[in-house]
Amino acid sequence: LIARMLGKGGNRKDQIQDETGCKIIISGRDDYFPGTRFRVLVILGETPDGMLGVLDHLIPDITDCAKKEQQPSGNAEANFRGPEAGQCIIRCVVTKQMSSAIIGPKGNNARAIREESSCKVAIDTNVTSGHQQVKLIGEPRNLTLALAMVNRHIQDQFGTPGYTEWSTIKGFDRAGNPVHCSPGELSTSWIKGDRGDQWSEWEEERERTPRRPPMPAAPPPGPARRAAIPPPESLTSHKAQKGDLDSA
Repeated sequence: LIARMLGKGGNRKDQIQDETGCKIIISGRDDYFPGTRFRVLVILGETPDGMLGVLDHLIPDITDCAKKEQQPSGNAEANFRGPEAGQCIIRCVVTKQMSSAIIGPKGNNARAIREESSCKVAIDTNVTSGHQQVKLIGEPRNLTLALAMVNRHIQDQFGTPGYTEWSTIKGFDRAGNPVHCSPGELSTSWIKGDRGDQWSEWEEERERTPRRPPMPAAPPPGPARRAAIPPPESLTSHKAQKGDLDSA
């Protein structure tokens, strides 16, 4: 999936960034969300529309991967395929406060997401490195709406200490510790034609092809804003249990 997102020589990633005005950051080849084998995709941008524009490019890629993925045996969960025909899976990682906002009082917000988008919402009750995993399952045409609704609840947390900390995280090191963006990485001014040396990941990403398939920001000064993070593929190797809001 990352190879699809980058394109030859990083050209497709360039195109998406220029088109949406967002910055896309992908964690290193061997830098996974703790306890999984999945990398993290971060979207930094100034408006929700720009960030959702990136997802409009990503969801068709996930759909193609889901079509090619074989259904795992036993109770194992697929990376891209949903449990029913035509469904796909997207996962995000958020703070505990954000997950509570997504659920809402008595589960009202999650229920509204499910009813309006026809997508299932499940939240892993485990907290890993300060994050919880949110899983959205539904048909590709409905996932954009579900993600937009999730992101709206996340952005309601803007200005809180938890949001400020979360919005600067671009991945996790091999010990499971959060890796934060540099001030230059949080800037989107390079999109207007001046990348300079602010983005240290740029050359490395252009030169390599990943061996494995695989949050929005007001420009400084001030805390960054970022979208809910849709990981390049399934962000969890185990199923949500009590967090499965459809069974609540």
